[in-house]
Order: sequence, then structure tokens, then C-alpha cells
Amino acid sequence: MAKLQKKGSEMALPTFHLREVLETESFYFLTTDWFDPSQRFETLHYGYGKFVLLLIRFIINFHSEDDKVIDLVKQLNNSAARYLYNSHSGFFEDFCKRLVSSMKDLKVFFAVPKPRLSETTLSLKTNELVVVFIDFLVGILEMILRRRIPYFTRYVKDLIEDLQTQLKFLITFLGDTLSQPTEETKSLLTDIEVLVNEVASFLYSFILKPRTMETGMDLAISDFLQKIELLKMKIKDHCIMMQSGLPTKTSVISVFVVDSLLNDLQDLMDQKADKIGGVKDQIRTIHDDLLYFQSFLRDIEMQQHPKLEQVMMRIPDTST
Repeated sequence: MAKLQKKGSEMALPTFHLREVLETESFYFLTTDWFDPSQRFETLHYGYGKFVLLLIRFIINFHSEDDKVIDLVKQLNNSAARYLYNSHSGFFEDFCKRLVSSMKDLKVFFAVPKPRLSETTLSLKTNELVVVFIDFLVGILEMILRRRIPYFTRYVKDLIEDLQTQLKFLITFLGDTLSQPTEETKSLLTDIEVLVNEVASFLYSFILKPRTMETGMDLAISDFLQKIELLKMKIKDHCIMMQSGLPTKTSVISVFVVDSLLNDLQDLMDQKADKIGGVKDQIRTIHDDLLYFQSFLRDIEMQQHPKLEQVMMRIPDTST
């Protein structure tokens, strides 16, 4: 994902000192209770400070005009500056406590952004904003997988990869913008937004307290996957109904159908490999051909949604 450069946000909300502290690989976290002075500091490996910075950047990019966000980010940056330019450990403890307190307050802003007009942001429809947010969450999940967290089992990693796939599947459906939205499409969008915000809330908590959230991670992700399956059933019924009479963009529905077929074929190859030995090569060929067709259809879709493509390209680069 490309770096997001939002006009005026860096000037209004300076984050230089905050960035310098959080981007350090050996950034320290309190292991349990941030406000208990008896707790010792432990090095939090795998660069979780960078994750925290990523969350803050996203919030700034969509809420830079909110007084509460402005105040909290300025306080954090000032606290980080005091820590950087003073060797006394008290400044570091003050920064850590202020960081956790601020992150708790900022959590309410880490959700699907609401449509609004602004000189510094593009005007997007609700479904496009949900797409942007889901794409950001997929990027966070990818970062988590790349960190090679030692206490993650293979099962948990598989669940995370599955969640990524299913979230991308939702992006495909949300790419469709009906000229005359129905009550059913509005209901589906609301259901998807609620689910996506639940996933975001979980990831937000995980990034702040990875060890605490580790225990129930498999159950939480499994629950999300079950909810997505229920949504997919509604979406498939919805697409069949649209094809039977409602005006829509054919290429988007085609992409959705191709995505559905690709998922089914991949599941067939992964879960029933021992039963399809004789036709596995043919299934692989069909799968590869569909991937090519999918790429072709996505190009058409992006041409129909240039504004969405712009915003997708302005999401923060999660690899840096």
C-alpha cells in the first residue's frame, strides 16, 4: 500500500518525536498494568511500536479536524520529545502512561470513517470508505504474519490468512455502487460495517496487549469467519437477485462470482487433496485461468471507480 500524504495533517498534527520513539525496534512496554509502579518494563519485540504508530496515523488521516484527536496527538508528541531530550527514566514512564491512556481514548476513532466533505480529503461514499478501512485491516494482518510471532501456532496463522482472504472477498462485493441502492444493499452494508468494526476493535486491542489477547485469538478469529460466512450467503442471494433484474455494474458482479469460484476451488485443493488426485491438475489449470480473468475484471472495475483507487493508493505504506 502506498504512503498516505494528507494535505495539512502533518502541519496541524506534528508527530516527528512520537514517530522517532515508536519506530524503534526495542520500544518498551509495561507487560500488564501500565499504571502500577511496581510493574517492570520489558522489551516488546517484533516492533509493536510501529503498529501503534500505524493506528495513530490512520486516525489522524481521517480525523485530523477533531479537537480531541488534535489534543491527544499533540500531548503524545510533546511527551515523546521530553523523553528523547532527557535521560531521566521518569520522562519515559510518563510517556508510556500517556501513550496507553491516549490510545484508550483514541480507540473510538479506529472504525469505518464517516462520509464527510473536506478540503483535505476526497469525498467518498460509505461503501468506498468501508473498502478503504478493510484494505487497511488486511495490511495490518499481513504485518502481523510477517513479524513471525513465536507464540503463534500454525493454526492461528492459518486463521489469520483465512481472515485476510475473507475480508478481501468483502472488498469485492463493496466495490459495486448501485445507481439505485435498495434497502437490502443498505442492510448488507450496515452488517458488513458492524463486522469490520468488530475486527478493527479486536486488532486494536491485540496491538496494545498482544500477550493478553493471545489466549482467545483463535476463538475470536473463528467467530469473525463464521459471521463472514453468514454474510456471504446473504451476498450471494443478493447478487442472484440483482442479476435477475436490478441495474448494476456487470463487471463488479462478475468479479464477485469469479472470487467465489476461486475460493471454492482453493478450498477443494487444500482440504480434499487426497480425494481429487486424478483431476487436481485440471482444477489447478482452471484456477490459474480464473486468476487471469479476475485480474482483467478488476482492471475494468477500477476504471469505473477512479476515486476509490485514488484513496486506496493513499493508505499508509505498512511495509515501512
